[in-house]
Amino acid sequence: MSDSLVRLFKDPLGAKITVFSVEEGSPAETGGIYPGDQIISLAEEVDKDYDYSVSSGILYSITTDTSVTLIRGDSLLDLPIEPTTQGDFKGIQSQFRHDFETSCVWLRIKLESRISEDRTYLIYFPEMTRQDSLNLYYRSPSGEIIEKNSGIFFSVQDRDFIYKDWHAVTVPLKKGESQTFYIRLKAFENVGPPSMQLFAKETIVRYDRVERMVLSGFLGTMLIISVFFLFLFAVIRERQYLYFALYIGSLGIFLFISEGYLDEYYWKENNFFLQFLEKFQPYILSWVSVFFLLFGVAYLELRKTLRNWYISVLIVLMLTGTRILLVLFEVLFNLTYPDIIEDIFILVGVFIVVVVPLLILILPAIFRIRSGFRPAWFFLVSNITLIALVYITLISFGFNFSEFTLYKSMFSRIFINSGVYVAAVVQILIFTFGLAQKIRLDELEKKRIQEQIIDQLRVNEKLKDKVNRELEIKVMERTREISEQKEEIESQRDEIEAQRDLVMAQKNEIIASIDYAERIQVALLPRKELLDQIMPEPVGKRQT
Repeated sequence: MSDSLVRLFKDPLGAKITVFSVEEGSPAETGGIYPGDQIISLAEEVDKDYDYSVSSGILYSITTDTSVTLIRGDSLLDLPIEPTTQGDFKGIQSQFRHDFETSCVWLRIKLESRISEDRTYLIYFPEMTRQDSLNLYYRSPSGEIIEKNSGIFFSVQDRDFIYKDWHAVTVPLKKGESQTFYIRLKAFENVGPPSMQLFAKETIVRYDRVERMVLSGFLGTMLIISVFFLFLFAVIRERQYLYFALYIGSLGIFLFISEGYLDEYYWKENNFFLQFLEKFQPYILSWVSVFFLLFGVAYLELRKTLRNWYISVLIVLMLTGTRILLVLFEVLFNLTYPDIIEDIFILVGVFIVVVVPLLILILPAIFRIRSGFRPAWFFLVSNITLIALVYITLISFGFNFSEFTLYKSMFSRIFINSGVYVAAVVQILIFTFGLAQKIRLDELEKKRIQEQIIDQLRVNEKLKDKVNRELEIKVMERTREISEQKEEIESQRDEIEAQRDLVMAQKNEIIASIDYAERIQVALLPRKELLDQIMPEPVGKRQT
C-alpha cells in the first residue's frame, strides 16, 4: 500500500496525497510541484490556519486563491498558488490514481493490537459495489495461510461473513500482538480509494439480531395490512382496495431490497438476476409510484370530480410505464449508455417516479377537501408523510456503522436505520384510517340513499292511496251517473213502450173500427156483381 493511502486507515499524521508524476509544462510543474512531493493541506489565503483533508478530486477542482503545503524529503514547503489562476493542479497524476488504475489492488495492513483480550473483528469496505469482491489472507500461529472471501464472485456458503450487502470479512485479533493481513480488492470496473472500517463482530451480530426483529415486525405489519385489503377487495370488489394492497406490497419489497437483504442470497452464477438486481430498486420503485397513483385516483374519485387532474395523472402513469419498459429492455438486451446519458436517465426517472407522484395529488386532495370530501384530509396528511418518507430514505441511504455511530445506543442506531419503515407504516396507517372513514361515509351515503328511497316509497304509497281513493270516488260518481242515466233511459224506454202500446191500441181500435164498418158496409150494400149490373161503368171510362 502506498504512503498516500494511509489516511484511509486513520493515520494520525493527517491526510497526504503523493504526487506520482507531473506533466511537463503543466501549471503544476510551473508552480513548483515535483514527483514524490506529498500534498498535506490546501489553505485559503484569507485563513491560513484552516486546513482540510485532501482527496484526489480536490486536485482538479480548486478555483479559489489558495496555498498548498508540501512535504519534500525532510522539508515542509508552502507554495502560493497564482491568484485567480484556473487549474493550478492540472498535470498532477496522484498516487491515488496510480494505485487504482486497474480493477485489482492488493493492500497490506499491519495491525498492532492494544486490546485487553483476544477478539474477533470485521474489516468492512462500505464503498465496494455489488459486483466487487475481496479476498483476505493471513498466517495462523501454526503457519497455515488462511483465506476469507466476500462478494458475489463467491457462493453464499463460501463467504466468510454475511450481513446484507456488506463486503466484510472476520479477522481474529490477538491481545498485544502485531499481525499482518493481505487484502485483494477486485472490482467490476475501476477500484476507488478503499474506505475501510473496523468493528467488533459481536457488535454487528447483536445489532443485526435486534434490527431483523424490528424490521420484520414492520414488514409483517405491512404484509398483514396488504393481505387484509386484498381480502376486502375480493369481498367488496372496489378497485381502490386492490391498488392500496399492491401499493403496500410493492413498497415493502422496495424497502426490503433497499436494505440490502436480498444480497445475502445471490451470487455470480445468477447473471440475469444480477443484472436485474442492479436495476431492481428503480424498477420496483416505479411500480410503487404506479400503484400509489392508481390508488390516489380511485380514493379521491378524480375521474368523476376532477377530470383534468385525472388526465394529468394518466399522463404520469404512461411516463412511469415507459420507464418500466426501458428498465426491462436494459436488462433483457444488456443495454449500456454513456455516463452522461445514464445520469440524465436517473435524474428524469427520479423526477417522474418520485417527485411528480408526490406533488401531483396534493392539489386535487386540497380541492376535494374544499368540496367537503373529508377523507381527502387523510390522503393529504399521508402524502405529506410520504414526502417525509422519501426524505428519511435519502438521509439514511448512506447510513453505516462508523466512529460517529458505533457508540450510540442500539435503539438510536436502529431508529435511524428503521425511520423509513416507521414513516412507511405511519403513512399506511393514515391511509387505512382514511379508507375506514371513506367506507363509513360510503355506508352512511348508502344508508341515506336507502332512507331516501324508503321515504320516496312511503310518499309513493301515500300518493298511491290518494290516487286510489280519488279513483274510487270518481268510479263511484261515474257509477252513480251511469245508474242515473240508466234509470233515466229505462224510464224513457218505459215511457216509449207505453206510448207505443197506446199507439198500438189506438191502431188496433182503428183497425177494428174499420173492420166493423166494413162488415156493416158489406151487410148493407149488395154484392159487387149486382151493383155492376145495376150501375154499369161509363163507356169512356171503360175504354180508358
